[in-house]
Amino acid sequence: MVLARPPYGGWPHWGGSADERHWGEEVVVGAVWLVFGAELRRRWRSWLILVVLIAVVGGLVLAASAAGRRTATAFPRFVAAHGYDVSVFNFTPIPGLAHAVDVATVTRAAVAFNGNLACACGRGINDASVSFLGLSPSGLDHVTKLVAGRMPDQSSPDEVLASVSLEQDFGVHVGTVVRTRFYTAEQIQQFVANENVKPSGPSMTFHVVGIETAENEFPDGEQTQSYDFYTTQAFARSTTQGPAGAVGPRPAFTAPEYYVRLRHGVADLPRFTAYVNGTCWWLPWPDAVTRSAC
Repeated sequence: MVLARPPYGGWPHWGGSADERHWGEEVVVGAVWLVFGAELRRRWRSWLILVVLIAVVGGLVLAASAAGRRTATAFPRFVAAHGYDVSVFNFTPIPGLAHAVDVATVTRAAVAFNGNLACACGRGINDASVSFLGLSPSGLDHVTKLVAGRMPDQSSPDEVLASVSLEQDFGVHVGTVVRTRFYTAEQIQQFVANENVKPSGPSMTFHVVGIETAENEFPDGEQTQSYDFYTTQAFARSTTQGPAGAVGPRPAFTAPEYYVRLRHGVADLPRFTAYVNGTCWWLPWPDAVTRSAC
């Protein structure tokens, strides 16, 4: 290390006066900058690369942190847009549910009871809990989120959305063709009683045009995984509302399922559950208790 000599003879004594100590500090600082300048000229390329790497790593850390925050809030945001607090199923409509205590909104689906599926799908699909659900266009937008393909054309009876669980577990995808037959109202008692009865209702060939995800497709550990196809209003008109005396298969039987959002979320569940348990429930077997309040 070479230090610049002061303009007058000799090096100062560091224990001298304040002025002398100040001058000495200036010499040391100047020397440090002199050495730094020399090192900078020799090593600037390496240091520049190091600075760039630090900037890149810092940017990646910040990006990962932001992505982590987005991931942590993704499901709550999804539930806020497409979720509900409780679903209620019954074999007959529950009148006045939308005006029940603590209810904010109700989205109704029509559940059609199907037989075995025939498709180029993974093995075991007929052992899974597969449902065909019909919702209005606004109800479909509220309950589901499209993740691939497109929404079904409501004027087409053979177009359906498939749940992402069907895609992940059984390989159902956009373009998959699914064939099934539905049960009629006269067969529901045997169906619910697990009797070996073949469906005699309408036979349908569906084309999957989109993949969706919904809250009920995220099991909470206490429920089984659900697998859903979402049908159109044209399907409901053509297969579940057959005219009286019509020749051919009887209409497919459907039962209502309600997706309910409560005013104060799960805090309202005890009172809402008590209300639902006090309403009419119709079960399609001979020894079921049917309340006269229906």
